[in-house]
Amino acid sequence: MTEKMRNRKFLTLFAFAMFVLYNSCGGAPLNPYAPTYVGQIFYLCCNMYAPSPAFHDANYQYPGKFIPLGTQVRIENLTDTAVVFTNLQSGLRYTWMKRYARVPIVSLLQVWFVKEDPKQIVDTFEPNIRSAVYAGKVFQGMTKAQVIRALGFPPQHKTPDTSMDIWTYWSGVKPYTIRFQNGIAVEITTPQIGMQKIR
Repeated sequence: MTEKMRNRKFLTLFAFAMFVLYNSCGGAPLNPYAPTYVGQIFYLCCNMYAPSPAFHDANYQYPGKFIPLGTQVRIENLTDTAVVFTNLQSGLRYTWMKRYARVPIVSLLQVWFVKEDPKQIVDTFEPNIRSAVYAGKVFQGMTKAQVIRALGFPPQHKTPDTSMDIWTYWSGVKPYTIRFQNGIAVEITTPQIGMQKIR
């Protein structure tokens, strides 16, 4: 057997092994934290924009739908690049992929998927703020925490730290910013688009 043939055989076997590994783990190697989370039920901490069954952490707000905060979900799979979960209210399954985050995906999971229903907190807000949060809207005077409940966390490639005073989100393909002063929203550069809840 020539060197070229041996290399070809090795690459073929390697490709086959990776194919088996990929498919046996639901699309990618399991994350070492998977046994801790897979099968567990959580609440969504915030409104999560989900334009399709597979979406990423940029949380872009295209006209369409979001999964409301407080929705119960079950983690089906966890890899180094994705969380697969089922919306227990609708039965729909989603794959949420890491794209821009600068932290491990398990760190994203820990802030987005929580054990206590966040509606208990949101229901203590002033009526106008409470209504805005549930509708996925923000306005001047809201705190950073309230903005996160309404819109989710800002994409980390433009807002790497929520202690920053200017956060960048996307309305469709156009960025808009929210400027904070002492933790309170004082300026929003563009109005947000309308979004429809996924039940």
